[in-house]
Amino acid sequence: MLLLVGCGASRRASSTLPTITGEWQRYPARDADALPPDSPPTEVTERALAQLPPTLAEAYRRMHALGYPSFEGAELRQVEVDVHFYAAPSEAMHRWALVTPAADGAPWAWVGGTWRPVLASGPSEDLVRACESLAALRRDDLARSRRARRGRRWTEREDAVGAHVRALVRVEEHRRARAFERCPPLAAGLPLTARGRSDLAGELHSSASGVDSLFLRMALEWVDALATRVQIDFHQGRDISARHHARWVRRIFDIADTQGVPLSEMLVTTTSVLLDLDRRATATSRAAESDEVETLIARLEDVAVDQRDYGTLFWGEEEPSDALVADATVRALIDLGASASPGLLACARSDHRLSRSFRFGGFVGRSMQRVVPVADLCRLAYEHGDVSAADSEAAE
Repeated sequence: MLLLVGCGASRRASSTLPTITGEWQRYPARDADALPPDSPPTEVTERALAQLPPTLAEAYRRMHALGYPSFEGAELRQVEVDVHFYAAPSEAMHRWALVTPAADGAPWAWVGGTWRPVLASGPSEDLVRACESLAALRRDDLARSRRARRGRRWTEREDAVGAHVRALVRVEEHRRARAFERCPPLAAGLPLTARGRSDLAGELHSSASGVDSLFLRMALEWVDALATRVQIDFHQGRDISARHHARWVRRIFDIADTQGVPLSEMLVTTTSVLLDLDRRATATSRAAESDEVETLIARLEDVAVDQRDYGTLFWGEEEPSDALVADATVRALIDLGASASPGLLACARSDHRLSRSFRFGGFVGRSMQRVVPVADLCRLAYEHGDVSAADSEAAE
């Protein structure tokens, strides 16, 4: 699964990023709600598609019909972009990415499957050479797999050199990650073709058996990146951006449904986020409630906590984290004690809103991810408020 932060080392913008000098150019910061321009295919794109194998060309046409960019005029360049994480401030990172200019001249970078505004752009690199390196790595992987199937085991796996081999594996994984960063196969196909390397674009997608399976693989690869972006934007309150990316997620979900493809748990979680985004877009404000308890309960939908309980979710014991209890809105309801109980019980029974909090967990390779409902926060505040009231009575 693709994650939005992708690969590459992250650096804090304030102190550890290299000074931008020489070949680097800085751009004014965009508004937080700025959206990337659409880049629909043109005659230039169609001429490039005509050079690809028919199966690959048709798969790209279907992707463009979904809204996938055409990357016309894109170049591979090192950039500085802001990347967002769950329950964490944005972090400036240096990445290699496909970069395309917008109408106002400020470029956008394709990072982790979505567009990011470029804060600064640096040196360029030959996209063809970068993709040739990735293709060579894939050929090496295929050769190793064939040797293993023939029963030829590498002597390096012996215990005497096990640590050395593990170190080599880490180096190889980093090398492969860097290769994918410079040449994301899905995005690089048409830019490669425009550079006269349709053969290389075809090799990067050579494992597909037909247009339907290739298109579905492409769509599911993209939707992983989109869903992660939607969730993080939702978590951090950037609903305009979340709804912008959600339109493509909905289209791909519909395709997966018609094809009978089951969605991963992360994508199932995204469906609930999409529904709550629709609710928020049409909901009337509840902030003017005269009652203090109702006002606080109305604010629970904006509680944004990143809860990580690895191990507990696996066993079904979803104990609340201290971070949820410590949230200011939840804490205020707890402190109200018994006076808040009727409202909290009513919320726990019938409130269908989602908060902006996410709960992550898992154990032994099994991961779980859920959005915390407002009803759960009401139940949590009620249980802790009840305990607090009992403790106060005992102290008296």
